[in-house]
Amino acid sequence: MRSALLLMLSPSLSLSPTSFKVHTVCSPNFPNFRDDFLSPTDPDASKMSTTKTTTVTQSVALNTMKTEETKSTPTTATTRTSTFRREAENEGGTICANKCRFKGLLEMIPTENVPKPPPLFSPFSKRLHIGLLLMYAFFCTVSMRSNLGMAMVCMVNATAFWSGSSSTSFVNISREGNAQCQGFGSRGSVISEGYDGDILWSPGMQSMLFSALFYGGMITILPSGYMADRFGPKLIMFVAVLDYVLMTLLTPLLARHNFYAFMASRVVMGLGEGIIYPSITSMSARWFPPNERSTMCAIYTSGVQIAAISAAVFSSRLCMTPMGWPSIFYLFGGLGVLWLVIWYFAACNRPNDSKIMPDAEKIYLNIQLNSQHSGTSSKKLSSAPTPWKNMLVSPPMLANLLCQFAFNFSTTMFQSYLPTYFKDVLYLDLKDNGFYTAIPFIGQLVSKNIMSWISDYLKKAGIITSTTGVKVFQAFGSFACATAMIGLATFVDCQTPTLALLFLALFGAGMGAAIPGFTTSLLSVAPAYTGTLVSLGMVFGMIANIAAPTIIGIFNKNGTPEEWSLIFYLAAGVNAAAGILFTAVGSASNPDFRRDATLGKRGEDANREDRFRR
Repeated sequence: MRSALLLMLSPSLSLSPTSFKVHTVCSPNFPNFRDDFLSPTDPDASKMSTTKTTTVTQSVALNTMKTEETKSTPTTATTRTSTFRREAENEGGTICANKCRFKGLLEMIPTENVPKPPPLFSPFSKRLHIGLLLMYAFFCTVSMRSNLGMAMVCMVNATAFWSGSSSTSFVNISREGNAQCQGFGSRGSVISEGYDGDILWSPGMQSMLFSALFYGGMITILPSGYMADRFGPKLIMFVAVLDYVLMTLLTPLLARHNFYAFMASRVVMGLGEGIIYPSITSMSARWFPPNERSTMCAIYTSGVQIAAISAAVFSSRLCMTPMGWPSIFYLFGGLGVLWLVIWYFAACNRPNDSKIMPDAEKIYLNIQLNSQHSGTSSKKLSSAPTPWKNMLVSPPMLANLLCQFAFNFSTTMFQSYLPTYFKDVLYLDLKDNGFYTAIPFIGQLVSKNIMSWISDYLKKAGIITSTTGVKVFQAFGSFACATAMIGLATFVDCQTPTLALLFLALFGAGMGAAIPGFTTSLLSVAPAYTGTLVSLGMVFGMIANIAAPTIIGIFNKNGTPEEWSLIFYLAAGVNAAAGILFTAVGSASNPDFRRDATLGKRGEDANREDRFRR
C-alpha cells in the first residue's frame, strides 16, 4: 500500500483519520492526465453535478505509542482542493466520470497534511546533488572527448610533416600568409611557440581520429536505453565514464606508440559515448518531478558547455607546461576518476534507494513521480504498435532530424577543429587560441538559459503558441549559425582576428536557441513516443558527428584560408537548409502520428484516437 509506505518514510508526520472522496476524471484532450484522484471531504463537492463520488473512510494512525479515534471535520473547498483537481482545472480538463473507466482507488495522504515541496536549491536537497553529479558527468565525458581538438595542435608537428611531403610545404604557406598580415612580426614565430609537437599525422589521419569515437557510439546507441532500464542508470553511467577514463589515461602512451592503436582506443571510448546520454536521461526521469525538469535540465546540460570551455582554456596552457600535451589527458582523466568515486557512493537509481535522503523530500518525490505515471498503463503502451512509417514521413519529424544533424555537425566541427583553424589561418598563439575557442561555448551557455526562460514566459503569458515558439527560436538559431559561418569565411583573416570574436559569439547564441527550438519540438511532437524519437534523433546526430570530420578531412588538405572558407560555406548551407525546412513545417504537435499513450486496444480507444486526430 502506497500510504503505508509513505507513512513508514515519515513517522514524524501527525495525521488524523480522514474521510476521502474518489473523483473519476476524464480529460480526452490530455490523454496522459491522471484518471483517478482523491480529495478530502468537501461540502461543496455536491455542486459538481457531473462528478461521481464514492465516500471511503480510512483510519490512519502514525503514533503507534498512543492511538486515538478522532473524527475529521469538513473543510472548505478553497483550502482542501486536491493537487490533481487544480491541475485539471488549470489544463482545462473536463470532469466526465460517466464516460471513464474506474481504475482503482489511489490511497494518498490528505492534501492538507502533504508537506510543502522541499526546496530544490538547498545544501540538503538530494535531487540537487544528483543534478550536479549529472552535470559533472557531462563535464567529464565531453571534456575527455573534446580535449583532443586542442591537444592536436600541440601533438602534431605539422611543419615537419608538410615540409617532407611532395605537396606545397606548410612553411611556404605560412610565410605567404605572414606577409599579408600587418604587424605580424611579433607573431612571426607562432608556429614554433607551443606548436612544436613531434607526432607526424596528416590532416586526413587527424580526421580519422576525430570520427573514430563516433563509430564506437553507433554500436551502443541503439541498445543503450534498454541497458539503462534493465541494469539501472547508475551502473551504466559508471561503466561509460570508466571507459572514458581508461582510454583517456592511455592516450599519451598509445598516441606515441602507434597511430592505429590510438585510433582503436578512440573507437572503444565511443562505446561509452553511445550510452552516456540515454543513461543521464533515464536518471533524470527517475529523480526530477515534471515541474522541476526544465530547471534541472538546464543545470546538468550546462556541463557540456563548461567542459568545452575548460578543455579549450586549460588545454592551451597545459601545452606550455614542462609535461606538455600529455598533462591534458592526465588532468581530465583524473577528474573522471574523482567522479567515479563520488558517483559510486552518492548516487542511487531511485529516491527510495537513498539511505541519507530527508524523509520529506522522499515523500514529495514519491507523490510527484508516482502521480506522473499513474494515468499511463505500461502494458497498454507496449501493446500499441510504434508508428514508424508515420514518424519517418512526417514533415515536422524530418525537420527535427535535419536540425539535429546540423546541430551535431556544427558542434563537432567547432569542438574538434577550431584550434586548428586558429593556428593555420589566424596564426594565434596558444593562449589566444584557447580563449577564442571557448567564446562560442560561453555564448551558448548564456543564451540557452536566457532563451529558454523567454520562451517559457511567452508561452505562459499566451503571447505565442508552442508551435510558434519553436519555429521562432529555431529559425533564429539556424540562421544565426549560418550567418556566423559565412562571416568567418568571408570577413575574417590573419589581419582581422578580433573580428572572429563577433561571429563566434553569434554562433554560440544560435546554438543556444536550439533548446527552445527543435529540442523542445522533439520532446513535444509525440509525448507517447518521446524515447523513440530521441533515440532516432541521436542516430542522426551520431551520423553528423561522423560526417563532420570526414568532410573536413576531404577538403582540408593544406590548411589554407581558401580550404577553410569552403568548409564554413558548406556548414552554413547545412544550417540554413535546416532553418528553412523547420520554419516551413516545424511543429510542437503533430496529429499525423501523435497517439494517446494509453492506447492499445480497439473499439473505444480507437474511437478516442479518431476524435483526437480530428
